[in-house]
Amino acid sequence: MIVLSFFWQGLFGKRAYLRLMEGEEADLRSSPWLYQEKGLLVRRIGFPAVLGLEEVRLVRDREGSMVPESHIYLGDLLDLTERRLTLKGPLSFRGANLYQTQDWGYVLEFLLLRPGEPHRRMFYFAQPRRDGTPPFSVQGAFLDTGYKLRIEFYPDMMHRDSWRLRLPGARVTFERDGRRLFSGWVLYSQRVRLGEDGFYFAGISRWTAFILTADQGEPILYTGFVLTILGGFLLYGAIFRWGEKR
Repeated sequence: MIVLSFFWQGLFGKRAYLRLMEGEEADLRSSPWLYQEKGLLVRRIGFPAVLGLEEVRLVRDREGSMVPESHIYLGDLLDLTERRLTLKGPLSFRGANLYQTQDWGYVLEFLLLRPGEPHRRMFYFAQPRRDGTPPFSVQGAFLDTGYKLRIEFYPDMMHRDSWRLRLPGARVTFERDGRRLFSGWVLYSQRVRLGEDGFYFAGISRWTAFILTADQGEPILYTGFVLTILGGFLLYGAIFRWGEKR
């Protein structure tokens, strides 16, 4: 039974990593970004739930490090319940398990303003250094415009080692076609002019990540443990009786 349970988990067990920003909602039943991370079958997977992230709060653990605590809503479309998710308090919902990870950071929103065109929007998920302190760094292309941004974000420009949002700003480098067009400090709500194009530092929020699992082999595994223990007792009793008869 134990061997069968491990085989069943390896073949059909589900495990996925999901990253959300505050105010974002994900329909886990058919999310295109949820991929199998466990088992032998690599495929898109779904969980019977809708998950929304309302707020990411930061609390100190016993070692003094800042760790995320998420305020979420979870359920189906007609019955969503507010929950609090911590590192040591995973949630279960309809056979699936939801875990809070230690991953978190800031989401930086930039707008591209061009005359006569609709505004174009891009979100950058900035991550802290390994010790969890600023700057929060990220780099990436701005959609299909040819621009590339390199960002080092500080929640408080006056106190560079602080993670609290007080005077937010970032050192931003704009590149296009391999040429550096601008490199300097950009405060929140400030605009940078690059010829006719203008980039506006429009928004700041937090993001965090979750792990979702659904191990269909768990009942078989626990049943196997129980049967193994019962089998041990029965075997011991049979040997004891056989010894008494002799």
